[in-house]
Amino acid sequence: MATSNGSTDEKLGVDTPRISDKKENGAMEIETPKESKFQADGPTNGVLKAIDEKFPQHLDTQYYPHTVEIRKDKHTARYTGIGNHANDFGSVRTERPIPVTDVYYYEVEIINAGSRGSIAIGFGTKKFNLTRQVGSDKNSVGYRGDDGKKYYSTSHQYGPYFSTGDVIGCGVSFSQACTVFYTKNGRCLGTAFEGIRGELYPTVSLHSPNEMVHVNLGQHEFKYDIGGHKEDEKAHFDKLIQNTPVEKSSLSSLIRDYLEHSAYCNTLQAFDAASGIEDNSVLCPQTPPRHGECKPTTNNSTPSPFSTPASTKENHSSHNSGRKTEKRDVKEKVNAEREPMTMDVQDNQQKLLARGRVRQYIMEGKIQTAIEHIRDNFQGVLQRNLLFKLNCQRFVELMRYRKADKAIKFAKENIASAFGTLSSEERDHLCKVMGMVAYEDPNNSPVAYLLSDHKRQELAITVNACIAEHLGKSRRSGLERILRQLAATQEKIAELNHSAGASKSAWKVSDDI
Repeated sequence: MATSNGSTDEKLGVDTPRISDKKENGAMEIETPKESKFQADGPTNGVLKAIDEKFPQHLDTQYYPHTVEIRKDKHTARYTGIGNHANDFGSVRTERPIPVTDVYYYEVEIINAGSRGSIAIGFGTKKFNLTRQVGSDKNSVGYRGDDGKKYYSTSHQYGPYFSTGDVIGCGVSFSQACTVFYTKNGRCLGTAFEGIRGELYPTVSLHSPNEMVHVNLGQHEFKYDIGGHKEDEKAHFDKLIQNTPVEKSSLSSLIRDYLEHSAYCNTLQAFDAASGIEDNSVLCPQTPPRHGECKPTTNNSTPSPFSTPASTKENHSSHNSGRKTEKRDVKEKVNAEREPMTMDVQDNQQKLLARGRVRQYIMEGKIQTAIEHIRDNFQGVLQRNLLFKLNCQRFVELMRYRKADKAIKFAKENIASAFGTLSSEERDHLCKVMGMVAYEDPNNSPVAYLLSDHKRQELAITVNACIAEHLGKSRRSGLERILRQLAATQEKIAELNHSAGASKSAWKVSDDI
């Protein structure tokens, strides 16, 4: 603890404010600290950095106690009160809460620790009373300079004291169980709090005469290596994922289901080969089997993974029972004894190959060929809304090769007649598509995104989902359903935590899966 004459605490070696021996009108006088690297009205050491608009930009200059003075730069605050009571703190916070991100961090330079150095730094919600110390109730957490304690309703010893000239950082990691940590002069002090919730505002509390701080919200370079901190957290999180035990057979089945559902035939065949599934029935789209051509499996060959198991009995050889590898375990679990391939199984394979060709044609921009292939193999799939999307993409493909006259003629013959039945969303899409004719070079226009491979992929996914549903399958693979459930769970947790929790973008699942 600091002594009455402001001497240095020998145990912790932390400098405390010095009180001058000079007296004026019988009152003690605080010595003026060394000039800060920040001036009260702005920085003098370089150009300001731009801060993303979703993050706090400056201190709130509308709502703050009368015992505080906020300078013109909106980042410097000075305590003008006396500080004799628990309810005359001068707390300032940012004009907006922090967004849910991986790690949020800010720093506070102590320009003047005042007569007692009772400055506290932390986070508070909107319900926090700005005339109290941050951390004094359940609506805030804080770390105080004159006692080194952390506060959340009650206090506990946490770190070293801090005073004039120190730079204290405060951060929250949403990816690590919503933990709050502090730094001092570029050195991390460790986790102070865990599981904090609510909309959080960076908050600083002042409570003794002449206390002055400068809040760095990212407009200047931080003293602490927050970039390295984020990299360390990511490495730690990745290590946890890598060390999480997962049954290989379950994971293989999940991946295989995704590849088959998405009709990635070549990749599926390669995956089966890498997994030790000796199967020649998954053919590439370029080499479809002739009708009726099928090689039945025997007891000595690996049966087709498309066929239906007739028994759950597995074929184990006693002389090899002690030498099975993990790859062979996966193979035997997937390849239980099956009946010889039936015509139904062969038909399923033919449909898989046909779906693969449709995807391939769309990704190559051969939309008319894809439409014909759908009609030949999946009658009834081309309902109005799906045909509309395919026709719009065909118009885009014509515009890709500067065939505007042909594109306009195609639209009049194939799209215009459906205009009256379109939904508002479809009409909006049609307006953007037709707007391509207004540009001499669509590739350098506001609608250039319509020409991207990403739009082809979106259409291919939609068409494949419609075909799968037509065949009595789910529109989405098991892998996508799991990821969507995970995303929904995280969003619900964030909602219950008042937007605090794991980053919503961490498991964002798009329609691209």
